[in-house]
Amino acid sequence: MKNKVGSFMAWLAIALAVAQLLLVLLSWLLSAMMVSGVHSLLSGEGLRYMAAQATRSLLSPLLAWLLMGAMAWGCLSKSGLLHALAYRHSYRHRVAFRSSLVVLVVLVAVVLLLTVPSHAVLLSATGSLWPSPFSQALVPIVALVVVLVSVCYGWLSRTFDSVVSVFHALTWGIARSASLLLLYVLIAQLVGLVQFVF
Repeated sequence: MKNKVGSFMAWLAIALAVAQLLLVLLSWLLSAMMVSGVHSLLSGEGLRYMAAQATRSLLSPLLAWLLMGAMAWGCLSKSGLLHALAYRHSYRHRVAFRSSLVVLVVLVAVVLLLTVPSHAVLLSATGSLWPSPFSQALVPIVALVVVLVSVCYGWLSRTFDSVVSVFHALTWGIARSASLLLLYVLIAQLVGLVQFVF
């Protein structure tokens, strides 16, 4: 199954790269045919746009969400908390699980205190949740809660025995999602080029 997913991701990445090349040729061809509203990526303006857009198109909240989600997933997976939800374990694991539930309740209570009262800090100027600082920070808040609860469980169950093991769990999630990050880069570049051409 993993090989099929990896193969699909690789072919999808190749298809996105080929689509970018075809878009460059199509933009040149359509602009040579003087189709109105089409900008050539091979013109001076197009080349300047591609050079400047290479970084700009990647700067979106989605990239930050992918990174934070990957770190949270890595920490959750490596801590053993998912496994603890399905199976009964030793006394130490049960204590770790209950302690993580307490941490989760405390964190949810803090978030509620920052969002529910009428003049809460994370509400918008008009007092609404959507859009507000809370809605903009929802993914980072969820990722932080998952990381803290997972670290609490991993530390108390001795799955994490040092700061290095916690660091490894956080980076493991990013390594596992590297193919998604590559696809994000290719899709963001393709969308940026399409916006310029048309």
